[in-house]
Amino acid sequence: AEYMGTLHSADVIHGNFTAENFLICTEIQHNDSTHGLKMINFDTCIDLRKYENGTIFKDTLANCPVRCYEMRPGLTWKYQADTFGLCEIIYSMLFGESMELKNSIGDVRQTFRVPRLEECQNKIWETVFSTLLNNRPVDKENHLQQLSQLYNQCDNALTSDGGKLLNDLQVELAKQSLNLYIWAENQEV
Repeated sequence: AEYMGTLHSADVIHGNFTAENFLICTEIQHNDSTHGLKMINFDTCIDLRKYENGTIFKDTLANCPVRCYEMRPGLTWKYQADTFGLCEIIYSMLFGESMELKNSIGDVRQTFRVPRLEECQNKIWETVFSTLLNNRPVDKENHLQQLSQLYNQCDNALTSDGGKLLNDLQVELAKQSLNLYIWAENQEV
């Protein structure tokens, strides 16, 4: 969410917000190991400064695999291309599967299936997914405020209870990292 907020505050929509467009990095600087993410592939970016204030878009982005609900014919979108992509990344990292959206004909609110977690975790992730999937503001300030509130809610949820949820997520990410490393090693054989 921080990357997205930074991009959107600079009037840039990435347009291809997928896990494949982030690098997990470990850098050693001054004998200190730091970890982080680096965003790549800015081919489908939209520079909003090139458009009139309040511009919204229709149809899909060329060469973009991320297709938010709003990119269907007759609907408009702006930041939803990126918020939908972030939602898919979080969902697949948590549950190891693709997100299934459930929409009724004429229903503008997107719903989704959340696999069973502990009750407190379900509430957190339902809030995250619902906010990201149904984020409809077209003005930047309102959009950035929603992202900031969501980020703060997640931060509070992850660090409350002694950081147990954050620790659990770090363990799961470490497992995925190990699986990725094993997979990459097998590809070189």
